[in-house]
Amino acid sequence: MKADVPSGLDLAMGSGMTEEDSPQILIVDDDEDLRAAVGDLLREEDFSVTEAPNGQAALDYLLGAPTTPSLILLDLRMPVMSGRQLLSALRDHPQLAMIPVLIVTSEMPGEGCPDEGAVGRLQKPYTSGALMRLVRRHTASRWR
Repeated sequence: MKADVPSGLDLAMGSGMTEEDSPQILIVDDDEDLRAAVGDLLREEDFSVTEAPNGQAALDYLLGAPTTPSLILLDLRMPVMSGRQLLSALRDHPQLAMIPVLIVTSEMPGEGCPDEGAVGRLQKPYTSGALMRLVRRHTASRWR
């Protein structure tokens, strides 16, 4: 199922659940192929998925979204607005600051600033099993 969303975003969900029943994941990554592959994997597991190509597109979406996602999967290195810039912007908004963020990046730990405010970190490249374990862990408490 596709829905109309702001330019640069893609919203779809798995076939087994309604949007209201399904935890929503926001994927923020400038790698279109990776974003699509992760989105497909999550939709197969009945998650509702929104995709954003950079931090600014994600922030614009979040500020206008009727509901907040259950989890944000966030790359750090992106054009327009980096993942760290988005993380900082999220922490400045009381409602958005409550959304769990999982850093998904090729950046080595210790490069740049610490991942303050993130619930975890997944190093690229990663396995689909590792991704799904973390997604389930960080969405389980919000969807019981």
